[in-house]
Amino acid sequence: MLSINITQNLFPSFHNDERLLIFYSFIAKLSRISIHVEFWLSIFGGILTIFHFLVLTRKAMKSTSIISLMISVAICDFLSMIVSISSKDMILNFYGSDCTPPNSFLTFQIFWVLMSIRDGVVRCSTWLTVLMALIRFLVSKYASEVRYQKMSMFIFGFKSSAFSVFISSLMSSCFYLCIKFVEIGTWTPANCCTNIPLDSQFPLYEQRVSDLFSLYDGAPVQIFQFINGIFSKLIPCIILPLLTTLLVVELKRTEKSRISSSVLYKNNTEKTTNLVIIMTFSIFLASLPTGIATVFQVIYSDLGFLFIYINVDAICDTLLLWNASTNCFICFLMSSQYRNTAKKLLKIKVHVNNNHLIGTPLRRTTT
Repeated sequence: MLSINITQNLFPSFHNDERLLIFYSFIAKLSRISIHVEFWLSIFGGILTIFHFLVLTRKAMKSTSIISLMISVAICDFLSMIVSISSKDMILNFYGSDCTPPNSFLTFQIFWVLMSIRDGVVRCSTWLTVLMALIRFLVSKYASEVRYQKMSMFIFGFKSSAFSVFISSLMSSCFYLCIKFVEIGTWTPANCCTNIPLDSQFPLYEQRVSDLFSLYDGAPVQIFQFINGIFSKLIPCIILPLLTTLLVVELKRTEKSRISSSVLYKNNTEKTTNLVIIMTFSIFLASLPTGIATVFQVIYSDLGFLFIYINVDAICDTLLLWNASTNCFICFLMSSQYRNTAKKLLKIKVHVNNNHLIGTPLRRTTT
């Protein structure tokens, strides 16, 4: 919980506007609820994501960069779910309660490592979704050009994923180094507590900006927050709807060329493009609130906007986890290849059908 001194100075630029304080209180409560939702959603989604990963890594599925990118996204999503499960009690017991001691220093350190990992995998998952849409658009529009056909190769997706993970990890390292935990007092149980000796004492820790990032009146942390917000939230929120629109336009264009295309090419192109459109648009909707909150955090230096950003980000993480949990259902509905592979994995007899391959390389046929 925030101290009274902090809550009284959340929005000094707006003279602590009552409407902003009410909005902040609402977002804070919604964020706390989302932590419980995330826990159960992560358990459910983790099981589905493992199955999704197993299907995508079957030999029959390893066809193009779209598949390798989806495998990388599944790994990122699964790690995010593991962090949500592991950190639930740490977050809820951040400063303890009247009869529950606060987190220890070691617990705080583990918590921040987990948060840094989650920061990296969520960012990377978003980047990979943007890359997936971009590759699909370029390969669809310039199918006859060799350099774009290379982008549809399976190995290209993994090379792109490795580069994204590397850059995202560097940013997450800075994210980790931004914070330190300092002892601010001593926790003692309330007189009414019966589950713990009343003379117990535990050190109370609080998050602070680290010495390195607080140099020059905090300029390093402000620069990092600006760069992180721009590249992790704002740019994806701008590019995702743009790519979704371009994919829809390209899909309509390919529909007009049906006469000069084979039926297999038509089915593969439409199904794969529709799949990428759905995944791209769903990620955009889940990331949009954080993108908006980032804008206010960058424009205004009020502490309240930072806390709103943190809480909105936690709520959006729940939406992203929901998207991650439904990816296998989307693929199952959109691709007969995925359905057949999933059925084979479950030892269910299937009828072989080579249509609707996810990300099949585009090759036009002539008559």
